[in-house]
Amino acid sequence: MQKPLPFPPRKRSGMTARVRVRLYWRERLSWMA
Repeated sequence: MQKPLPFPPRKRSGMTARVRVRLYWRERLSWMA
């Protein structure tokens, strides 16, 4: 029997991380521009 994961799949967290990086770069580019 497999133990139920205490946290949701990593797919979601990975997506959020990607969005976070995207926003970070957008702010950075706006600052440079």
